[in-house]
Amino acid sequence: MARYVHFAVALFVLAVIIAVPMANDQNVYADAGEITVSGRIVTGFVVGSDELIGLSGVEIQINGASVAETDPDGCFSFVIPAGGTVALVPVRSGYSVLNPSALLIDTATDVADLEIAMVEAFGTIKGNVTHNGGPVGGILVYVHDRNSGDLVTRAFTGGNGAYSVDVRTGEYTVSISNTYYEAPSVDVHLGMEIVSGIDFELTVTEGTTYLFGLDLTHSMMLIGGIIGLILLIFAILYRINIAKHPGSSKVHHDRKKKDQE
Repeated sequence: MARYVHFAVALFVLAVIIAVPMANDQNVYADAGEITVSGRIVTGFVVGSDELIGLSGVEIQINGASVAETDPDGCFSFVIPAGGTVALVPVRSGYSVLNPSALLIDTATDVADLEIAMVEAFGTIKGNVTHNGGPVGGILVYVHDRNSGDLVTRAFTGGNGAYSVDVRTGEYTVSISNTYYEAPSVDVHLGMEIVSGIDFELTVTEGTTYLFGLDLTHSMMLIGGIIGLILLIFAILYRINIAKHPGSSKVHHDRKKKDQE
């Protein structure tokens, strides 16, 4: 019987030894409470001063979860459980953090007056515009914001049919604008890189063909060329006729009339 008593006492002591550290850990966690993290997201410079501009509408994420958004002055404040180190990540389309390695913060106590700089992030969209496999210059390429539909920028193709535009990172729709040509628009996701190969193969807009299936511009060029050729042939024939019959020219007739007077 005494053997069972000793065994029960030993189990009780072992349970106490295990439970005390666990209780202490729970008390530490319970006592840790919460802390407040506050600061400001800034970008750029005010002309003529050294003040940074507060950046509004920046989403503040902690370990991947959204916890706050900056106000019109770029300020933010939020409460999280205390203890440990967390990763603070500001997110706004078209911007990147100037110094990402500085965003690990110790949450043992309140963290105040954080200042994080973000800069506009740019990428490049480039491509070629062709018709029947050949380059087409002078075509206007539009870049619109895919979400708002606002025009962001535009550029003309060069003589080699190529274009290139630098825009902030984001989601865009690229399209061409021309009276006589058309092509499907292209959606582009742009990060901080060069997105090339956004090409357009043009087709003649329905109802704009004139002579021999040509558009208005080329039809007028053809007509002008034909008229010019006719005038050139007429001038050559006229000169030949004068050379063969010098007495038939108007100049010769006027001189003869003057001499007779």
